[in-house]
Amino acid sequence: MEIAYAGRRSIYEELLGILSDSVIRVEYMENADDCGSDITLLDYYVDSPCRALRVGGDLVVEVAEVISGSVDDLVVGADAGSRKFGLALLSGNELLMHVMLTPRRAEALLSGLRGVLAIGDNPLGRRVARRIGACSVFESVVMVDEAEAARKRDWLRGRYPSLRLDELDAVAIALSARGGVDWCRGQKIKIA
Repeated sequence: MEIAYAGRRSIYEELLGILSDSVIRVEYMENADDCGSDITLLDYYVDSPCRALRVGGDLVVEVAEVISGSVDDLVVGADAGSRKFGLALLSGNELLMHVMLTPRRAEALLSGLRGVLAIGDNPLGRRVARRIGACSVFESVVMVDEAEAARKRDWLRGRYPSLRLDELDAVAIALSARGGVDWCRGQKIKIA
């Protein structure tokens, strides 16, 4: 996937920090008239004839929603914490996006996504799923045993050395969703 961006360099740097460079190529557009990427993002003040998404509000939410609308097999991994909330968006086994947010921002973000939600099975994770109405937002919701997911942490740390612990846990939770039981429907889910 290729994302082109024109606008402030600080936003470009933020994009590089939250998107996985192994799957998503982020290109800075020197000329805002160069249309042709899979996804084009323009800062709110940039004039361009390209069909693009304007960014300038909450970049994390805006980019996550674009990815959610562009990927058919999206799995959202969530490591819910009372102060820090790790989120990871994956397509298949490939990491697309990773962020660490406050619980309030994470819940707002989750409410606008789709696909499969894999969330750590603990009282906080279940409360978050109920609060955002996850069963009506996502195709499937899988409660993942966090101890089982944590076994993948060392392997993931080698693969994604720049991720913070909560982000690594969110990736591990997402990868552990395969073959889990849909919390809302009580049936096994299939992730291609």
